[in-house]
Amino acid sequence: MIGAKLGNYRILEKIGAGGQGTVYKATDTKLGRAVVIKVLPPELTVKEANLKRFEREARLASALDHPNICTIFDLNEIGGVHFIAMQFVEGKNVRELVNGRPLDLRSALSITIQVADALAAAHGRGIIHRDVKAGNVMVTPTGQVKILDFGLAKLMDSDDLGGIHHTDLTEVGIPYGTATYAAPEQARGERVDARADIFSTGVLLYEMLTGMWPFQGKTSIDVRHAVLHDDPLPLDQARPDPTPARLQAILDRAVAKNPKDRYQKAE
Repeated sequence: MIGAKLGNYRILEKIGAGGQGTVYKATDTKLGRAVVIKVLPPELTVKEANLKRFEREARLASALDHPNICTIFDLNEIGGVHFIAMQFVEGKNVRELVNGRPLDLRSALSITIQVADALAAAHGRGIIHRDVKAGNVMVTPTGQVKILDFGLAKLMDSDDLGGIHHTDLTEVGIPYGTATYAAPEQARGERVDARADIFSTGVLLYEMLTGMWPFQGKTSIDVRHAVLHDDPLPLDQARPDPTPARLQAILDRAVAKNPKDRYQKAE
């Protein structure tokens, strides 16, 4: 693909790959700007019903105009290759920023607030992300957050029940990375709503504050069992620096097992 053209886009380099496709940096030759091209794997687009549903979601997501949401520029198919063109964001994702070490309190809270702002805007338009995780949250050098992949998670949801698709249990190179962020109702394969994103945001905050995931295990089954039944280690035991007691209460509510016990809105 390197050097190839997809319509107006010339592929420059491969950025990464995962269950939702292969990601490239490219140049929009018509507008002269850097973009990201995500090429969707054939197994996710072979079912017409999946593809049509995904296209509806992507159109909705492309209409989101928010400073903390990565903009979708194009959704296309050329020569049998289904791809999305989106805004190129300079910076690092939260997984890279944390890298096993806690972030300072101000940075963790700033990122979380921006994520919540973006989710509130999306939820207000009826769009649920379904896959909020450290790898999907970019942070620019100035500290601005950009959430990636709105609309993409629905494509993984082949049975329309909101569960994690069996091909997307992990991030590449990060064992059981996605499973640990999934709300209990997602782990059970039940239909999800905006409160699942709130749970995942709570997991993200915990990871930034402690440098580790709140729900862990040697296998994806172990992780899902922990999500369903275990409580995270309290912050005063998991983080070397003290945190306000109020923050523990916020986290406890965000990652409550029952959606009714969580915050009901991202606002």
